[in-house]
Amino acid sequence: MEDFEILAVPFNPEDFQETLEDQFFVAKITQSCAKIDDAYELKRIIEKLAQLAAQRQGLIRGLCIRLAAAETKEQ
Repeated sequence: MEDFEILAVPFNPEDFQETLEDQFFVAKITQSCAKIDDAYELKRIIEKLAQLAAQRQGLIRGLCIRLAAAETKEQ
């Protein structure tokens, strides 16, 4: 990726607004965790959420690389 020029891209607050689906997911997880008294079970949930976050970050990274490659081909 050393061939790419790094640009500053401005973001607007609406670029980061949660969807209704996002809000539902957060509420569901929060309510589920509030009911758990077992520390082992909470640790398992934390591990799964960390894996999910890492997976999403990898997908975002891959999409950024594809977008950069597509933008380069157009120029």
